[in-house]
Amino acid sequence: MNGELFKTNTLVIRRDTEEPEITSRADVWALGITTIELADGQPPFAEMHPTRAMFQIVRNPPPTLLRATNWSQQINDFVSECLEKNVENRPMMVEMIEHPFLTELFDNDEEMQADIRELLVFCRDSPPIYKKPEIFVDRGYIKRFDGKPERMYPEDLAAIENPTEEMILESLRNRMELGGSYSFIGDVLLSLNSNDLQTDFDEEFHSKYKFKSRSQNSPHIFSVADIAYQDMLHHKEPQHIVFSGESFSGKSTNVRLLINHLCYLGAGNRGATARVENSIEVIQMLVNAGTPINNESTRCVMQYFLTFGQTGKLSGAVFNMYMLEKLRVSTTDMNQHNFHIFYYFYDFMNSETLLKEYHLRNDRGYRYLRIPAEAQPTKLKYHRDDPIGNVEHYKRFESILQDLDFNHKQLETLRKVLAAILNIGNIRFRPSGKYAEVENTEMVTRIAELLRLDESILVIPISLW
Repeated sequence: MNGELFKTNTLVIRRDTEEPEITSRADVWALGITTIELADGQPPFAEMHPTRAMFQIVRNPPPTLLRATNWSQQINDFVSECLEKNVENRPMMVEMIEHPFLTELFDNDEEMQADIRELLVFCRDSPPIYKKPEIFVDRGYIKRFDGKPERMYPEDLAAIENPTEEMILESLRNRMELGGSYSFIGDVLLSLNSNDLQTDFDEEFHSKYKFKSRSQNSPHIFSVADIAYQDMLHHKEPQHIVFSGESFSGKSTNVRLLINHLCYLGAGNRGATARVENSIEVIQMLVNAGTPINNESTRCVMQYFLTFGQTGKLSGAVFNMYMLEKLRVSTTDMNQHNFHIFYYFYDFMNSETLLKEYHLRNDRGYRYLRIPAEAQPTKLKYHRDDPIGNVEHYKRFESILQDLDFNHKQLETLRKVLAAILNIGNIRFRPSGKYAEVENTEMVTRIAELLRLDESILVIPISLW
């Protein structure tokens, strides 16, 4: 037989102890793994990274034959006894030699010899099978057959023994260099450089995180979504996921990814997933604004309720906003941009020559837009400085609202409210005794027309305001 036939990529773990009883029982475990490899053609977890395979062995039940029902009860029992995880309960090698799987062989071995000869002929005539070289794991390093040892870095920082700040930082730094932006800390997922993450994933990548145990894949926000989804279906209880971090830390990015994966897991109700994801896009247009360090800063606390049916299909969503930063509308700080929707709306109306219909000028000179006289150099591309892009954003905004069953009258009302707010920012006051009075009363007239209010009733609260 060609020698290449028996080259495997079996994970071999070096024994660091020479105690006879322990080494014997470790050999029993290796015997069970070898039996599975002979039966299935490959060892358990053959397609996994060695680090992840080790976590699988520790955290999950012992491996079994891939199709146990295709094999005799004796070989299944033999594998089960060899792969007893509790080393004290695992048999010694001298005991396994007496197992019926090995002792109860055919009295007449001619049939077995004929089968072996047939297999030998088949293997001789078959093309060589290429398999990856062996991989060894030794004291925290991975050693491939002809490569240099590579250091293994834990995916779960809680698994580090006697952790220090230096050890944790080194582990995170090296995982980042290897492309790992996510790390677990027990049940907590830590995300670094989230705004540089890939945001579009194909179905194949989503399927890797569908109904899987956490240790089967590298840390990812999809893993958190999948665990919550499974727990919801299994325990029939609401699941809660909290996102926390500094500004520009990527909370919104990870929320979108998490909901995107939950929509994938709960797909089935026609149109439900698209409506949920589109609703979130509209909400972010309304509550996001530019700051000196973040062009897409969410200026409120968002709470998302996703609802699923008995079969796990997504049925709808409820969105709550808390602590909306209302001061952002009227602040005079030129470094703090207003909510995106105001720039989208104004630039769209300007492109469609509809400004006069909403009592707006065409010079972008509105206080609430806070357009500087001269553009300031910045590394960020703000919506305030992108009139062409804003036009497309507002088209998208109204298109989504129409898909969400907003009618023409409701969209027109929304336009007039936005125009009224911009006009309110340009009201000027002058002192009048103990109070102030409106200097440019024509602005109040415009606002009253937009909101369909009595001008005399409107001017009093504005003056007191």
